[in-house]
Parts: sequence; structure tokens; C-alpha cells
Amino acid sequence: MSDAAFRWEAHGTDGPARAGTLHTAHGPVETPVFMPVGTAGTVKAMTADAVRATGARIGEAFAREIAASTGMQDFVAADVTYKSGPSSTHPAYKFRASARDLARFGLLYLRGGVWHGGQVVPAWWVRVSTRPHSRLARGLGYGWQWWTGSGHAFSPRVALRGASFWASGAGGQHVFVLPWCDLVLVHLVADTTQGIAGDGVARLLAAVLAGLS
Repeated sequence: MSDAAFRWEAHGTDGPARAGTLHTAHGPVETPVFMPVGTAGTVKAMTADAVRATGARIGEAFAREIAASTGMQDFVAADVTYKSGPSSTHPAYKFRASARDLARFGLLYLRGGVWHGGQVVPAWWVRVSTRPHSRLARGLGYGWQWWTGSGHAFSPRVALRGASFWASGAGGQHVFVLPWCDLVLVHLVADTTQGIAGDGVARLLAAVLAGLS
């Protein structure tokens, strides 16, 4: 996904609830951006419009634009499954990925969307998606599918600095991107139905950060 292929033009204020135009290689798509609290609906709506505009399914597009560009070793298009339900007109897109491929994805965001000198994800998307559009307790925020925060935003056990952000998946799986210490940390679980308590992830993260100090 390059700036030439996708460009977002916001209409109105730059707040959490607005509309805009997603410019694609196949033409402009008018896209409502809604849900000031949380972004699942926002991303689903934008994704659905992008699918209609390009004709590519999400797994195929991710494999071509992101996985291939960053040298992911395990991901294939079939690792994305689609689940529809009564609560939304847009399906959920469930990704399965290895730790080393997720680390590449985190590093891509740590580097502002750049991989080996090429802009794989537009820099503006990285900036906007990893800043808080909703704010919760302890300085915790939520962007576009990324949690954000510093200090004890993730856990009282962990002291984050600067503009840290992380993705949370099923069963306690996480991708932490910590620009202040130039670190990407991936945590996966063997069984997502069992998972691991958030405190266990916090202890791991705290131990890693203590080892860096």
C-alpha cells in the first residue's frame, strides 16, 4: 500500500468522528468514518470500500502489499478468515500470523511505514492510526486498531515512555511498538481459547524493559 495507491482526504475536523474520501488506484471512494469510541466499525467500513474499489480480498491485498514487501516468511492469504454476524454489515477479518511476521509488521510501524527505504504504508496512516482518538483511564488511548499510551497506561507494572502503541489480539497476544527504546516485542499464545492473563503479559514486558535499563 503506497501513497500513490491509497490516500485519505478528511472532510471536516480532524477529530475522532468525520467522513472523507479514500483515493485508490481505481478511483475515489466516499467513506464514512464513525464510532468515536473504538475503531472496529471505522476500519471495517474503510476496508469494505477499499475491497469494492480494488476488487481484492483483504488477505490477498495484505499478502501482496505488506507481507511480500516486508519479507514475511510464513503469512499467506488464507491466514485471513472472514466472519459475518448480525451486529455489523461488514465482516470481521481475523488474521493468523507467526511471531517473526508480526515482528516485521511492528517494525514497519516503528519505522514510520518504511521498509528498506521504500514507503510501504503511507506515513500519514501510521501517524493517524497510532494516535489516540478515544481516551480511557490511566492515560490509555485507542487509535485505529492500536492501543496507545505512556506511563502505566498498559499496566501498573509497566512504565512506558513517549508515544508507545500496541495491538492486542485473542488470548493475550500482543505486538508492542516502543519508539522510545527502539523496540518491537511480540507475545503469542499456543491456545487462544485459554490465553494468558494480562498481568502475565505485563510481567514479561516489565522484565524485558528492566533488562534494557
